[in-house]
Amino acid sequence: MVFQEAYRFCRVGLLAAVVVLAGGCAAPSDSESGWYVATGRPIINGTPDTGQAHMAVVALTYGPGSGVFCTGTLIASNVVLTAAHCLENVQQQWIQVFFGDDVDGVGEYRGVSELLPHPSYNSSTLDGDIGLIRLSSAAPSSVTPIPALPASSGLTSADVGLQVDFSGFGVTEYNTDGQKLHVTGSISYVCNQTTACQGYIAPHGFEYGQSGGGPCSGDSGGPAFIWRGGTEYVAGVTSYGDPQCTQYGVSTMVDAYSSWIGSFLGVGSEVCDNGLDDDGDGMIDCADPDCDLSSVCQGPDACEAAGTLTCGGSVSGTTVGGVAAFSSYGCLNQDTEDGPEVAYEISIAAGTQVTAVMTPTGGGDLDLFLLPAAGASCSPSGCIDASLNGDTSPESITFSAPSGGGFLVVETYNTPSTFTLTVTCGGQVEVCYNGTDDDGDGAVDCDDPDCAADPACDGTQESCGNGVDDDGDGAVDCADPDCTGSPACVGSQEICGNRADDDGDGAIDCADPDCVSSAFCQAGRELCENGTDDDGD
Repeated sequence: MVFQEAYRFCRVGLLAAVVVLAGGCAAPSDSESGWYVATGRPIINGTPDTGQAHMAVVALTYGPGSGVFCTGTLIASNVVLTAAHCLENVQQQWIQVFFGDDVDGVGEYRGVSELLPHPSYNSSTLDGDIGLIRLSSAAPSSVTPIPALPASSGLTSADVGLQVDFSGFGVTEYNTDGQKLHVTGSISYVCNQTTACQGYIAPHGFEYGQSGGGPCSGDSGGPAFIWRGGTEYVAGVTSYGDPQCTQYGVSTMVDAYSSWIGSFLGVGSEVCDNGLDDDGDGMIDCADPDCDLSSVCQGPDACEAAGTLTCGGSVSGTTVGGVAAFSSYGCLNQDTEDGPEVAYEISIAAGTQVTAVMTPTGGGDLDLFLLPAAGASCSPSGCIDASLNGDTSPESITFSAPSGGGFLVVETYNTPSTFTLTVTCGGQVEVCYNGTDDDGDGAVDCDDPDCAADPACDGTQESCGNGVDDDGDGAVDCADPDCTGSPACVGSQEICGNRADDDGDGAIDCADPDCVSSAFCQAGRELCENGTDDDGD
Protein backbone atom coordinates (compact mmCIF):
# COMPACT_ATOMS: atom_id res chain seq x y z
CA MET A 1 0.00 0.00 0.00
CA VAL A 2 1.93 3.25 0.66
CA PHE A 3 4.76 5.34 -0.67
CA GLN A 4 4.80 8.10 -3.19
CA GLU A 5 4.35 7.24 -6.86
CA ALA A 6 5.18 10.46 -8.70
CA TYR A 7 8.14 11.46 -6.55
CA ARG A 8 10.16 8.39 -5.80
CA PHE A 9 13.01 8.56 -3.36
CA CYS A 10 15.81 6.38 -2.10
CA ARG A 11 17.39 6.23 1.34
CA VAL A 12 20.87 4.89 1.92
CA GLY A 13 22.60 4.30 5.24
CA LEU A 14 21.45 5.90 8.48
CA LEU A 15 18.66 8.12 7.22
CA ALA A 16 21.31 9.63 5.02
CA ALA A 17 20.73 10.50 1.38
CA VAL A 18 17.28 10.68 -0.16
CA VAL A 19 17.26 11.10 -3.90
CA VAL A 20 14.05 12.46 -5.39
CA LEU A 21 13.50 11.47 -8.98
CA ALA A 22 10.59 12.26 -11.24
CA GLY A 23 10.80 9.02 -13.15
CA GLY A 24 12.05 6.36 -10.77
CA CYS A 25 14.13 5.43 -7.78
CA ALA A 26 17.73 4.40 -8.32
CA ALA A 27 18.70 1.37 -6.30
CA PRO A 28 21.87 1.61 -4.22
CA SER A 29 25.02 0.22 -5.78
CA ASP A 30 26.86 -2.78 -4.36
CA SER A 31 29.09 -0.43 -2.39
CA GLU A 32 26.12 1.20 -0.78
CA SER A 33 24.66 -0.47 2.28
CA GLY A 34 21.34 0.29 3.84
CA TRP A 35 17.77 0.54 2.65
CA TYR A 36 15.56 2.81 0.62
CA VAL A 37 11.97 3.80 0.17
CA ALA A 38 10.75 3.05 -3.31
CA THR A 39 7.66 2.69 -5.44
CA GLY A 40 6.32 -0.60 -6.69
CA ARG A 41 5.71 -1.74 -3.09
CA PRO A 42 2.41 -3.61 -2.97
CA ILE A 43 -0.15 -3.80 -0.19
CA ILE A 44 0.49 -7.42 0.59
CA ASN A 45 -2.65 -9.37 1.51
CA GLY A 46 -4.78 -6.24 1.57
CA THR A 47 -8.57 -6.41 1.46
CA PRO A 48 -11.07 -3.82 0.16
CA ASP A 49 -11.70 -1.04 2.66
CA THR A 50 -15.22 -0.03 1.70
CA GLY A 51 -16.78 0.67 5.09
CA GLN A 52 -18.54 3.99 5.62
CA ALA A 53 -16.22 4.87 8.52
CA HIS A 54 -13.17 4.86 6.22
CA MET A 55 -14.68 7.04 3.51
CA ALA A 56 -12.40 9.63 5.12
CA VAL A 57 -9.40 7.86 3.50
CA VAL A 58 -8.72 9.73 0.25
CA ALA A 59 -6.51 9.38 -2.83
CA LEU A 60 -4.20 12.20 -3.94
CA THR A 61 -4.31 12.40 -7.74
CA TYR A 62 -3.79 14.83 -10.61
CA GLY A 63 -7.39 14.34 -11.67
CA PRO A 64 -9.48 11.56 -13.24
CA GLY A 65 -7.42 9.00 -15.14
CA SER A 66 -4.07 10.20 -13.73
CA GLY A 67 -3.54 7.42 -11.17
CA VAL A 68 -2.70 7.78 -7.50
CA PHE A 69 0.52 9.24 -6.11
CA CYS A 70 -0.32 9.30 -2.40
CA THR A 71 -3.04 8.72 0.17
CA GLY A 72 -4.43 10.94 2.93
CA THR A 73 -7.13 11.15 5.61
CA LEU A 74 -9.86 13.74 6.09
CA ILE A 75 -9.45 14.97 9.68
CA ALA A 76 -11.79 17.99 9.45
CA SER A 77 -14.47 19.01 6.97
CA ASN A 78 -11.91 20.62 4.64
CA VAL A 79 -8.51 19.37 5.86
CA VAL A 80 -6.58 16.27 4.76
CA LEU A 81 -3.63 14.81 6.69
CA THR A 82 -0.84 13.21 4.63
CA ALA A 83 2.96 12.85 4.45
CA ALA A 84 5.22 15.85 3.80
CA HIS A 85 7.11 13.96 1.09
CA CYS A 86 3.82 13.74 -0.85
CA LEU A 87 3.77 17.53 -1.11
CA GLU A 88 7.28 18.01 -2.52
CA ASN A 89 7.57 19.67 -5.95
CA VAL A 90 3.83 19.90 -6.51
CA GLN A 91 1.57 22.89 -6.91
CA GLN A 92 -1.75 23.03 -5.14
CA GLN A 93 -3.58 23.66 -8.40
CA TRP A 94 -2.32 20.31 -9.72
CA ILE A 95 -3.83 18.16 -7.00
CA GLN A 96 -7.30 16.64 -7.03
CA VAL A 97 -8.40 14.80 -3.89
CA PHE A 98 -10.60 11.76 -4.61
CA PHE A 99 -13.36 10.55 -2.25
CA GLY A 100 -14.50 7.01 -2.97
CA ASP A 101 -13.38 3.38 -2.93
CA ASP A 102 -11.80 3.12 -6.41
CA VAL A 103 -10.44 5.97 -8.52
CA ASP A 104 -11.69 4.15 -11.62
CA GLY A 105 -15.18 3.91 -10.13
CA VAL A 106 -17.76 6.18 -8.57
CA GLY A 107 -16.53 9.06 -6.41
CA GLU A 108 -16.07 12.80 -6.03
CA TYR A 109 -13.06 15.08 -6.46
CA ARG A 110 -12.14 18.24 -4.54
CA GLY A 111 -9.60 20.87 -5.42
CA VAL A 112 -6.91 22.22 -3.08
CA SER A 113 -6.34 25.75 -1.76
CA GLU A 114 -3.31 25.22 0.51
CA LEU A 115 -0.44 22.76 1.04
CA LEU A 116 1.66 22.75 4.21
CA PRO A 117 4.53 20.32 4.86
CA HIS A 118 5.71 20.40 8.48
CA PRO A 119 8.43 23.06 8.91
CA SER A 120 10.84 20.47 10.38
CA TYR A 121 10.48 18.11 7.42
CA ASN A 122 13.86 16.93 6.13
CA SER A 123 13.73 15.17 2.78
CA SER A 124 17.08 13.51 3.45
CA THR A 125 16.17 11.95 6.79
CA LEU A 126 12.35 12.01 6.58
CA ASP A 127 12.19 13.68 9.97
CA GLY A 128 8.87 15.50 10.34
CA ASP A 129 7.31 13.59 7.43
CA ILE A 130 3.79 14.92 7.91
CA GLY A 131 1.78 17.44 5.91
CA LEU A 132 -1.63 19.08 5.63
CA ILE A 133 -3.88 19.94 2.70
CA ARG A 134 -6.72 22.45 2.81
CA LEU A 135 -9.50 21.67 0.35
CA SER A 136 -10.95 24.46 -1.76
CA SER A 137 -14.43 23.26 -0.76
CA ALA A 138 -15.85 21.03 1.93
CA ALA A 139 -15.68 17.26 1.60
CA PRO A 140 -18.84 15.38 0.57
CA SER A 141 -21.42 15.58 3.36
CA SER A 142 -21.60 11.79 3.56
CA VAL A 143 -17.96 11.58 4.69
CA THR A 144 -17.21 11.85 8.41
CA PRO A 145 -13.71 13.08 9.33
CA ILE A 146 -11.56 10.81 11.48
CA PRO A 147 -9.73 12.86 14.13
CA ALA A 148 -5.96 13.03 14.52
CA LEU A 149 -4.69 11.37 17.70
CA PRO A 150 -4.23 14.11 20.36
CA ALA A 151 -1.08 14.40 22.45
CA SER A 152 -3.05 13.49 25.58
CA SER A 153 -3.59 10.01 24.14
CA GLY A 154 -0.22 9.75 22.38
CA LEU A 155 1.68 6.55 21.63
CA THR A 156 4.26 5.31 24.12
CA SER A 157 6.42 2.22 24.51
CA ALA A 158 3.45 0.64 26.29
CA ASP A 159 1.74 0.50 22.89
CA VAL A 160 4.25 -1.97 21.46
CA GLY A 161 2.12 -4.85 20.21
CA LEU A 162 -0.94 -2.63 19.67
CA GLN A 163 -2.83 -3.56 16.52
CA VAL A 164 -3.15 -0.87 13.84
CA ASP A 165 -5.22 -0.73 10.67
CA PHE A 166 -3.46 0.67 7.58
CA SER A 167 -5.46 1.98 4.64
CA GLY A 168 -4.45 3.32 1.23
CA PHE A 169 -4.90 3.42 -2.55
CA GLY A 170 -1.39 2.21 -3.45
CA VAL A 171 0.10 -0.52 -5.57
CA THR A 172 -0.96 -4.10 -4.87
CA GLU A 173 0.91 -7.36 -5.25
CA TYR A 174 -0.73 -7.56 -8.69
CA ASN A 175 0.82 -4.22 -9.73
CA THR A 176 -2.53 -2.44 -9.76
CA ASP A 177 -3.48 0.67 -7.81
CA GLY A 178 -6.37 3.03 -7.24
CA GLN A 179 -8.52 0.72 -5.11
CA LYS A 180 -8.73 1.48 -1.40
CA LEU A 181 -7.39 -1.47 0.57
CA HIS A 182 -6.53 -2.03 4.19
CA VAL A 183 -4.41 -4.45 6.20
CA THR A 184 -3.70 -4.85 9.90
CA GLY A 185 -0.33 -4.88 11.60
CA SER A 186 1.10 -4.28 15.04
CA ILE A 187 3.51 -1.73 16.45
CA SER A 188 6.95 -3.19 17.10
CA TYR A 189 8.84 -0.04 18.22
CA VAL A 190 7.89 3.50 19.26
CA CYS A 191 10.57 6.16 18.73
CA ASN A 192 9.22 8.88 20.97
CA GLN A 193 12.28 11.15 20.87
CA THR A 194 13.90 13.89 18.77
CA THR A 195 16.69 11.71 17.35
CA ALA A 196 16.58 8.53 15.29
CA CYS A 197 16.09 5.20 17.08
CA GLN A 198 17.98 2.01 16.25
CA GLY A 199 19.68 3.86 13.43
CA TYR A 200 16.76 3.91 11.01
CA ILE A 201 13.50 4.79 12.78
CA ALA A 202 12.88 8.50 12.28
CA PRO A 203 12.26 10.71 15.33
CA HIS A 204 8.61 10.54 16.42
CA GLY A 205 7.98 7.50 14.27
CA PHE A 206 6.79 3.98 14.98
CA GLU A 207 7.87 0.78 13.27
CA TYR A 208 5.81 -2.27 12.31
CA GLY A 209 6.57 -5.57 10.62
CA GLN A 210 5.22 -6.29 7.14
CA SER A 211 5.81 -10.00 6.68
CA GLY A 212 2.06 -10.55 6.60
CA GLY A 213 1.25 -7.45 4.54
CA GLY A 214 1.43 -3.70 4.84
CA PRO A 215 1.60 -0.31 3.11
CA CYS A 216 3.42 0.23 -0.17
CA SER A 217 3.84 2.59 -3.11
CA GLY A 218 0.97 5.04 -3.36
CA ASP A 219 0.04 4.49 0.26
CA SER A 220 2.41 7.18 1.53
CA GLY A 221 0.57 9.69 3.66
CA GLY A 222 -2.15 7.15 4.41
CA PRO A 223 -3.45 6.46 7.91
CA ALA A 224 -2.57 3.98 10.61
CA PHE A 225 -5.76 3.78 12.67
CA ILE A 226 -6.01 2.84 16.35
CA TRP A 227 -8.79 2.96 18.92
CA ARG A 228 -8.59 5.07 22.07
CA GLY A 229 -11.49 5.48 24.49
CA GLY A 230 -13.99 4.06 22.01
CA THR A 231 -12.95 6.45 19.19
CA GLU A 232 -10.97 5.65 16.07
CA TYR A 233 -8.02 8.00 15.50
CA VAL A 234 -5.35 8.57 12.89
CA ALA A 235 -2.27 7.61 14.92
CA GLY A 236 0.26 7.38 12.11
CA VAL A 237 1.05 8.69 8.63
CA THR A 238 2.79 6.17 6.34
CA SER A 239 6.32 7.33 5.60
CA TYR A 240 8.84 4.69 4.46
CA GLY A 241 10.01 1.09 4.67
CA ASP A 242 12.01 -1.61 2.92
CA PRO A 243 11.99 -1.66 -0.92
CA GLN A 244 9.82 -4.75 -1.29
CA CYS A 245 7.28 -3.76 1.38
CA THR A 246 7.67 -7.17 3.00
CA GLN A 247 9.92 -6.57 6.02
CA TYR A 248 9.09 -3.37 7.89
CA GLY A 249 7.57 0.06 7.62
CA VAL A 250 7.68 3.31 9.58
CA SER A 251 4.85 5.78 10.15
CA THR A 252 5.09 9.31 11.51
CA MET A 253 3.45 9.65 14.93
CA VAL A 254 0.55 12.07 14.56
CA ASP A 255 0.23 12.91 18.26
CA ALA A 256 3.73 14.43 18.26
CA TYR A 257 2.45 17.15 15.90
CA SER A 258 -0.98 17.78 17.43
CA SER A 259 -0.28 21.45 18.30
CA TRP A 260 0.84 22.16 14.75
CA ILE A 261 -2.23 20.40 13.34
CA GLY A 262 -4.47 22.36 15.69
CA SER A 263 -2.94 25.63 14.52
CA PHE A 264 -3.64 24.74 10.89
CA LEU A 265 -7.21 23.87 11.74
CA GLY A 266 -7.51 27.17 13.54
CA VAL A 267 -8.66 25.46 16.67
CA GLY A 268 -7.75 25.23 20.29
CA SER A 269 -8.90 22.46 22.54
CA GLU A 270 -12.51 21.62 23.27
CA VAL A 271 -13.89 22.69 26.65
CA CYS A 272 -16.02 19.70 27.55
CA ASP A 273 -18.86 21.23 29.56
CA ASN A 274 -19.69 24.69 28.20
CA GLY A 275 -22.10 23.87 25.36
CA LEU A 276 -19.78 25.49 22.77
CA ASP A 277 -17.82 24.18 19.80
CA ASP A 278 -14.55 25.60 21.16
CA ASP A 279 -12.28 24.07 18.55
CA GLY A 280 -14.54 24.70 15.57
CA ASP A 281 -14.65 21.10 14.38
CA GLY A 282 -18.44 20.86 14.41
CA MET A 283 -18.54 18.72 17.56
CA ILE A 284 -19.61 20.09 20.94
CA ASP A 285 -18.51 19.04 24.43
CA CYS A 286 -18.67 15.26 24.96
CA ALA A 287 -19.53 14.67 21.30
CA ASP A 288 -15.99 15.83 20.48
CA PRO A 289 -13.33 13.07 20.56
CA ASP A 290 -11.07 15.55 22.38
CA CYS A 291 -13.27 14.92 25.43
CA ASP A 292 -13.22 11.13 25.33
CA LEU A 293 -10.92 10.93 28.33
CA SER A 294 -12.46 13.83 30.25
CA SER A 295 -14.05 12.92 33.56
CA VAL A 296 -16.91 15.24 32.61
CA CYS A 297 -17.81 12.88 29.77
CA GLN A 298 -17.36 9.59 31.53
CA GLY A 299 -20.81 8.21 32.29
CA PRO A 300 -21.43 4.97 34.20
CA ASP A 301 -18.72 2.45 33.40
CA ALA A 302 -19.56 -0.93 31.91
CA CYS A 303 -19.87 -2.62 35.31
CA GLU A 304 -22.27 -0.02 36.66
CA ALA A 305 -24.52 -0.69 33.68
CA ALA A 306 -23.93 -4.46 33.67
CA GLY A 307 -26.44 -7.16 32.91
CA THR A 308 -26.57 -10.36 34.98
CA LEU A 309 -25.51 -13.91 34.17
CA THR A 310 -26.23 -17.05 36.21
CA CYS A 311 -25.10 -20.66 35.75
CA GLY A 312 -26.20 -22.01 32.40
CA GLY A 313 -26.81 -18.48 31.12
CA SER A 314 -25.96 -17.38 27.56
CA VAL A 315 -26.15 -13.97 25.94
CA SER A 316 -25.50 -12.47 22.52
CA GLY A 317 -24.12 -8.95 22.68
CA THR A 318 -21.93 -6.34 21.02
CA THR A 319 -19.22 -3.93 22.12
CA VAL A 320 -20.33 -1.47 19.44
CA GLY A 321 -21.56 1.56 21.35
CA GLY A 322 -20.25 0.18 24.63
CA VAL A 323 -18.62 2.28 27.32
CA ALA A 324 -14.87 2.81 26.87
CA ALA A 325 -13.93 3.60 30.46
CA PHE A 326 -11.33 0.86 30.96
CA SER A 327 -8.03 0.59 29.11
CA SER A 328 -5.51 -0.67 31.68
CA TYR A 329 -6.03 -3.97 33.49
CA GLY A 330 -3.95 -5.40 36.32
CA CYS A 331 -3.38 -8.65 34.41
CA LEU A 332 -2.21 -7.03 31.12
CA ASN A 333 1.48 -6.45 31.91
CA GLN A 334 1.41 -2.79 30.84
CA ASP A 335 -0.50 -3.43 27.61
CA THR A 336 -3.68 -1.45 27.00
CA GLU A 337 -7.09 -2.12 25.49
CA ASP A 338 -8.74 1.08 24.39
CA GLY A 339 -11.93 0.02 22.67
CA PRO A 340 -15.43 -0.07 24.20
CA GLU A 341 -16.35 -2.83 26.64
CA VAL A 342 -19.50 -4.56 27.92
CA ALA A 343 -19.82 -6.17 31.38
CA TYR A 344 -21.98 -8.84 33.00
CA GLU A 345 -22.32 -9.42 36.73
CA ILE A 346 -22.02 -13.08 37.70
CA SER A 347 -24.84 -13.95 40.12
CA ILE A 348 -23.35 -17.26 41.27
CA ALA A 349 -22.70 -18.69 44.73
CA ALA A 350 -19.16 -18.06 45.96
CA GLY A 351 -16.78 -20.95 45.38
CA THR A 352 -18.82 -22.44 42.53
CA GLN A 353 -16.61 -23.71 39.71
CA VAL A 354 -17.44 -21.62 36.66
CA THR A 355 -16.40 -21.70 33.01
CA ALA A 356 -17.10 -18.64 30.85
CA VAL A 357 -16.65 -18.84 27.06
CA MET A 358 -16.85 -15.74 24.85
CA THR A 359 -16.83 -16.14 21.06
CA PRO A 360 -16.46 -13.07 18.77
CA THR A 361 -18.97 -13.27 15.92
CA GLY A 362 -18.41 -10.03 14.03
CA GLY A 363 -14.78 -10.12 12.89
CA GLY A 364 -13.23 -8.02 15.67
CA ASP A 365 -10.61 -9.15 18.18
CA LEU A 366 -12.31 -9.20 21.60
CA ASP A 367 -10.83 -10.26 24.95
CA LEU A 368 -12.42 -11.51 28.17
CA PHE A 369 -11.61 -10.34 31.70
CA LEU A 370 -12.77 -11.48 35.15
CA LEU A 371 -12.85 -8.54 37.56
CA PRO A 372 -13.71 -8.38 41.26
CA ALA A 373 -16.60 -6.23 42.40
CA ALA A 374 -15.77 -2.81 43.82
CA GLY A 375 -18.91 -1.26 45.24
CA ALA A 376 -21.39 -0.70 42.44
CA SER A 377 -18.63 -1.09 39.87
CA CYS A 378 -15.64 -3.38 39.36
CA SER A 379 -11.87 -3.14 39.65
CA PRO A 380 -9.78 -3.39 36.43
CA SER A 381 -6.58 -2.99 38.45
CA GLY A 382 -7.57 -6.01 40.56
CA CYS A 383 -8.12 -8.20 37.50
CA ILE A 384 -8.49 -11.84 38.63
CA ASP A 385 -7.97 -13.53 35.26
CA ALA A 386 -8.11 -12.86 31.53
CA SER A 387 -8.20 -14.65 28.19
CA LEU A 388 -6.29 -12.74 25.50
CA ASN A 389 -6.22 -14.89 22.37
CA GLY A 390 -5.54 -13.21 19.04
CA ASP A 391 -7.84 -12.44 16.13
CA THR A 392 -11.37 -13.84 16.46
CA SER A 393 -10.43 -16.90 18.52
CA PRO A 394 -12.82 -17.76 21.40
CA GLU A 395 -11.80 -16.67 24.90
CA SER A 396 -12.34 -18.94 27.92
CA ILE A 397 -11.82 -18.51 31.68
CA THR A 398 -12.41 -21.20 34.33
CA PHE A 399 -12.60 -19.91 37.90
CA SER A 400 -14.16 -20.18 41.34
CA ALA A 401 -16.87 -17.56 41.77
CA PRO A 402 -15.39 -14.72 43.90
CA SER A 403 -16.76 -14.41 47.42
CA GLY A 404 -17.23 -10.66 47.03
CA GLY A 405 -18.91 -10.90 43.65
CA GLY A 406 -17.44 -10.36 40.23
CA PHE A 407 -17.92 -9.25 36.64
CA LEU A 408 -17.11 -10.73 33.24
CA VAL A 409 -15.99 -7.91 30.92
CA VAL A 410 -15.91 -8.33 27.13
CA GLU A 411 -13.27 -5.85 25.96
CA THR A 412 -12.49 -4.57 22.45
CA TYR A 413 -8.84 -5.10 21.53
CA ASN A 414 -9.07 -3.58 18.07
CA THR A 415 -12.45 -3.43 16.29
CA PRO A 416 -15.79 -3.40 18.17
CA SER A 417 -17.74 -6.54 17.38
CA THR A 418 -20.64 -8.83 18.23
CA PHE A 419 -20.12 -11.88 20.45
CA THR A 420 -21.76 -14.68 22.40
CA LEU A 421 -20.99 -15.31 26.08
CA THR A 422 -21.94 -18.54 27.87
CA VAL A 423 -21.52 -19.46 31.54
CA THR A 424 -21.60 -23.01 32.89
CA CYS A 425 -21.03 -24.18 36.45
CA GLY A 426 -19.85 -27.29 38.26
CA GLY A 427 -20.88 -30.38 36.31
CA GLN A 428 -22.99 -28.06 34.18
CA VAL A 429 -26.26 -29.74 35.29
CA GLU A 430 -27.91 -30.54 38.62
CA VAL A 431 -27.41 -34.00 40.13
CA CYS A 432 -30.97 -34.67 41.20
CA TYR A 433 -30.62 -36.72 44.40
CA ASN A 434 -27.52 -35.65 46.34
CA GLY A 435 -28.85 -32.71 48.34
CA THR A 436 -26.33 -30.35 46.68
CA ASP A 437 -26.77 -27.31 44.44
CA ASP A 438 -24.39 -28.70 41.81
CA ASP A 439 -24.84 -25.99 39.20
CA GLY A 440 -24.89 -23.07 41.60
CA ASP A 441 -28.23 -21.67 40.51
CA GLY A 442 -29.79 -21.72 43.99
CA ALA A 443 -32.14 -24.65 43.27
CA VAL A 444 -31.35 -28.06 44.81
CA ASP A 445 -32.18 -31.49 43.38
CA CYS A 446 -35.81 -31.76 42.26
CA ASP A 447 -36.39 -28.05 42.82
CA ASP A 448 -34.00 -27.42 39.94
CA PRO A 449 -35.60 -27.26 36.45
CA ASP A 450 -32.70 -29.42 35.24
CA CYS A 451 -34.35 -32.31 37.12
CA ALA A 452 -37.86 -31.92 35.75
CA ALA A 453 -37.66 -35.09 33.67
CA ASP A 454 -35.51 -37.10 36.06
CA PRO A 455 -37.23 -40.27 37.41
CA ALA A 456 -36.11 -39.25 40.88
CA CYS A 457 -38.30 -36.18 40.57
CA ASP A 458 -41.28 -37.25 38.51
CA GLY A 459 -42.73 -39.79 41.06
CA THR A 460 -41.59 -42.95 39.26
CA GLN A 461 -38.39 -43.40 41.23
CA GLU A 462 -37.24 -42.86 44.79
CA SER A 463 -35.48 -39.58 45.51
CA CYS A 464 -32.71 -40.72 47.82
CA GLY A 465 -32.43 -38.36 50.76
CA ASN A 466 -35.70 -36.47 51.17
CA GLY A 467 -37.33 -38.74 53.79
CA VAL A 468 -40.30 -39.45 51.49
CA ASP A 469 -41.42 -42.68 49.87
CA ASP A 470 -41.52 -41.05 46.45
CA ASP A 471 -42.44 -44.13 44.42
CA GLY A 472 -44.87 -45.60 46.96
CA ASP A 473 -43.20 -48.98 47.32
CA GLY A 474 -42.89 -48.79 51.10
CA ALA A 475 -39.10 -48.27 51.05
CA VAL A 476 -37.82 -44.82 51.87
CA ASP A 477 -34.60 -43.23 50.58
CA CYS A 478 -31.58 -45.54 50.94
CA ALA A 479 -33.77 -48.49 51.97
CA ASP A 480 -35.28 -48.40 48.49
CA PRO A 481 -33.44 -50.49 45.85
CA ASP A 482 -33.84 -47.51 43.48
CA CYS A 483 -31.16 -45.82 45.55
CA THR A 484 -28.55 -48.54 45.21
CA GLY A 485 -25.30 -46.83 44.37
CA SER A 486 -26.75 -43.38 44.95
CA PRO A 487 -24.14 -40.87 46.23
CA ALA A 488 -26.72 -39.94 48.86
CA CYS A 489 -26.64 -43.50 50.18
CA VAL A 490 -23.07 -44.64 49.67
CA GLY A 491 -21.17 -43.93 52.86
CA SER A 492 -24.32 -43.71 54.96
CA GLN A 493 -25.71 -47.18 55.82
CA GLU A 494 -25.71 -50.70 54.37
CA ILE A 495 -28.88 -51.89 52.65
CA CYS A 496 -29.25 -55.44 53.93
CA GLY A 497 -29.97 -57.84 51.11
CA ASN A 498 -29.11 -56.15 47.82
CA ARG A 499 -25.70 -57.82 47.42
CA ALA A 500 -24.00 -54.40 47.30
CA ASP A 501 -21.53 -52.69 49.60
CA ASP A 502 -23.76 -49.65 49.96
CA ASP A 503 -21.70 -47.83 52.55
CA GLY A 504 -18.34 -48.70 51.02
CA ASP A 505 -16.86 -50.30 54.13
CA GLY A 506 -15.95 -53.60 52.48
CA ALA A 507 -18.72 -55.59 54.22
CA ILE A 508 -21.75 -56.68 52.23
CA ASP A 509 -25.31 -57.16 53.46
CA CYS A 510 -25.48 -59.25 56.67
CA ALA A 511 -21.71 -59.26 56.97
CA ASP A 512 -21.96 -55.54 57.63
CA PRO A 513 -22.46 -54.48 61.28
CA ASP A 514 -25.18 -52.10 60.05
CA CYS A 515 -27.34 -55.18 59.42
CA VAL A 516 -26.99 -56.93 62.81
CA SER A 517 -30.53 -56.07 63.82
CA SER A 518 -32.02 -56.47 60.38
CA ALA A 519 -34.76 -59.09 60.18
CA PHE A 520 -33.32 -60.06 56.85
CA CYS A 521 -30.13 -61.14 58.54
CA GLN A 522 -31.56 -63.05 61.49
CA ALA A 523 -30.52 -66.74 61.66
CA GLY A 524 -32.75 -69.00 59.57
CA ARG A 525 -32.04 -67.63 56.14
CA GLU A 526 -28.99 -68.37 54.05
CA LEU A 527 -27.32 -65.56 52.15
CA CYS A 528 -26.20 -67.14 48.95
CA GLU A 529 -23.00 -65.37 48.04
CA ASN A 530 -21.16 -64.43 51.24
CA GLY A 531 -19.23 -67.63 51.97
CA THR A 532 -20.99 -68.02 55.35
CA ASP A 533 -23.38 -70.65 56.76
CA ASP A 534 -25.86 -68.02 57.80
CA ASP A 535 -28.65 -70.37 58.83
CA GLY A 536 -26.38 -72.98 60.53
CA ASP A 537 -27.63 -75.94 58.51
